[in-house]
Formats: sequence, C-alpha cells, structure tokens
Amino acid sequence: MSEGIDFDPEEKYTNRLKNILHDYPESSQVLREILQNSDDSQSTEQIFILDHNTYHGEGLLEPGLIRFQGPALFSINNTKFSENDFESLKNLADSEKQNQYDKIGDMGIGFNSIYHLCDSCSFITDNKFTILDPHRWYYKGGKQYNDFAKKSQKFPAQFYPFQNLGKFKIPFDGTPFDGTIFRYPLRTEQDSKDSKISKKIYKPSHTLEMFEEFFENDSVDCLLFLRNIERIEFYELKEGKSELELIYKIWLEDADKIREKRQMIVKAVTQMMKNIKENKPNQATTLDTLYNASIVRYKKGML
Repeated sequence: MSEGIDFDPEEKYTNRLKNILHDYPESSQVLREILQNSDDSQSTEQIFILDHNTYHGEGLLEPGLIRFQGPALFSINNTKFSENDFESLKNLADSEKQNQYDKIGDMGIGFNSIYHLCDSCSFITDNKFTILDPHRWYYKGGKQYNDFAKKSQKFPAQFYPFQNLGKFKIPFDGTPFDGTIFRYPLRTEQDSKDSKISKKIYKPSHTLEMFEEFFENDSVDCLLFLRNIERIEFYELKEGKSELELIYKIWLEDADKIREKRQMIVKAVTQMMKNIKENKPNQATTLDTLYNASIVRYKKGML
C-alpha cells in the first residue's frame, strides 16, 4: 500500500455524482465546465488532449488501477490548484466557491460533469499528485501524494501517461508543475458494468465528436464571455505515437489590448454581486465599457 493522504469524505461520492449528472448535460457542456473552472482559477490558456494510447500496468500505486490505463482525455491549464479547490473536490455539496462572487461555477459542482466520461480521474499540480476514486475501489474516496517526481521513480507506470504528451509533458526532475493537468480515463465496457455513477461507455470517437461540437457551436461565445481564458487548443495523440496533432485552436488575437477591459468588468460584476448578496442596494455598482475583440479559429486542414 503506497503512502498518501486519504480524502475519506463522509458523503457517499457515487450517489451524489449520479444526481449531479442529471443536472449537468454531457457532450460539449463538459468542456464548458472545465473551462469555467480554469477561468475561475485565472488561467489564460486551456489545452485539451485526447490520448488514444493504452499503457502497461507494471509499476502502479495500486495494481487495480490498471483499469484506468487506457485512452483518456487530458485538460491542462496554467494555474496551480489552491487549497480551496482541493476542499471543493472533497465536499461536493458544500463547495468553497459558494461565497466567492467572482466564480462562475455553481458552487464548484459543475466540475463533476466530467464523470459523464469516467469513473476516476487524477491530476498533477505544484508538487502534488491526486487520484479521485468515488467508488472507493482502491482508496477512501481519493488520495493525495506529495512529491510526484519521487513517486514516479518508484511507480513509473502510474505517471508515464503524463510524460507522453509531447511539448506538454511534465518534467519529472523535482521541479513543481506551474499549472494543473487532469487525466480523465474514458469509461470502458467493464467500467460501465461496475459503475454506480453512469453506465455510458465513452470511446475516443465520442470525445472527438465532443471536440467538434464545441468548436463548431460553442467556441466563440464561450471565449467571448470568459474573463481570463485567452486561448483554447485541442490535440490528438494517436495510438503508438508520441507527437501531438493540433486539430482545433481558438484564441483572442488582441488579448493584450482587451485584458484590462475584461478585468474591469470582472471587478465591477464582483462588487455588484457582493452588494446584492449583502442586501446593499444603495451601494450598487454601475459599469459602462465598450471594446472590440478579435477571435480567431483554426481547424486542422484549414487553408
């Protein structure tokens, strides 16, 4: 048994997650929820990678975790997880976001829409590696490990997927990761039989459809109304390959010019929400601003 800090929540994760999925639709909405959480953490970039590869299982933190070594969706942003973020994962119904007026996420619950895709996920941020295990198949809800670089030396298979991401791979040289990278192993047929969260099998083809739906229908509006995200990229890592293929990219061409305008809006809206929450109508804040935003979209094969 590998050492680490157990999450051990009082509430039964699977029951709560199953109910949450009824309120949060799947498909591209999952990507929107991930983006909102990244935006809340003040990230300026969001990377999505579909990894088709299946990795070996010799050198895992727990032998049973081999079930999660198959194809997966990665999401990467450029801000570290805060202690409040960790607490929100542990307390699904009582998120730390509930009194933070500059947060989009509905009490942080929207993050859990990712369980449409998977039954467990893991992530690296700063020097920490965390596994979430709602079913308690291998952990008491989840486990957090410090010094992921040191752990990778003893359990190399557990961390190899994070090292096979081309230019986004994490250096395992002891340097803390200055961002957050999530790995969501797609639900397999066997997982669906055992799952108490969802019975839907999620194949790589479903993930590519989700990417396309977001790019075609949601990308412009989503980027326009986020407050910090300036660039969103989608990649595919095909089976047996080590080089990523860029398939979609959306970015603010004039991000430097409008960054200050965006923050002015955030500050004003935050204060308005706070005044409303504290029942101070006489201290309402008004905002009058105008700016132009140039949004550029790229699709693989585009001339």
